[in-house]
Amino acid sequence: MTKGWQEQALADAMAANRGKVSSERMTLRLANPDEEARLDDIILSYLWPGAERGLLGTQWILWDGTEKKLRDRITTRYGGHTKRHTTAVITDPRRPIPGHQVPPWYCRIEIDVQTHGYHLHRDTILSFPDSFNWTRLQQLLKEPDLQGCPPDLSWSSPHVTGQGVFTVSFSGGWGLSWLPADHDVAEQHDGIPTTYVHEDYAHLFEWNTERMVRAADETERLVRGHVKIAQAMDALSTAWQSTARFGAVYDAVLAVYEAW
Repeated sequence: MTKGWQEQALADAMAANRGKVSSERMTLRLANPDEEARLDDIILSYLWPGAERGLLGTQWILWDGTEKKLRDRITTRYGGHTKRHTTAVITDPRRPIPGHQVPPWYCRIEIDVQTHGYHLHRDTILSFPDSFNWTRLQQLLKEPDLQGCPPDLSWSSPHVTGQGVFTVSFSGGWGLSWLPADHDVAEQHDGIPTTYVHEDYAHLFEWNTERMVRAADETERLVRGHVKIAQAMDALSTAWQSTARFGAVYDAVLAVYEAW
């Protein structure tokens, strides 16, 4: 890492805010630009391509609501170590957001890559006409295997179609960290203080190819799971009374939101 990055980052932040009201009283957060760039490369070279592989065989794309280049869309989130963040929304170009032909599903994946780990957050919103079989909706809402992160139900009033809509929302997250939570505590490891263990085995807490590939595979699996949810909802929307098609939606949701 570049030495003295803190001083340069502080100077850049102060220069960017010079002239603003009470600029000398501002709170500033600093991040090492070299570490940001390193984490960005992991996202661009592994996790994002993994997400794109999850869409193979479909007409859909990943979109975050802007026209910026992917690298420019990655932002910093602050914590104990540097964290870089980007969002991918599964979108059908034939039914863009916003648009008049909105699909009955919305699937979003948030990718966080940290100095010593990663986290994948996911959100899904499914839209049903308010004439939809209430017993089936209750079955989904009451599913025991979803109670770790229970779904939310809401209703919106009629608009263009003249029909109200029930929306069922699912949310959850999963990730890995290879930095012990108490790594600064001086404990004994095979008779050696952990402060020395960390110096001798620092590579154990770093990203390596195996971890990058695993993170990419998990991202691909997550996107593929959401593709199945979206495909099942598209099929159901052409025959809302179909028991079999609702069952396919049910199974697809459980595969993503119960198994993780």
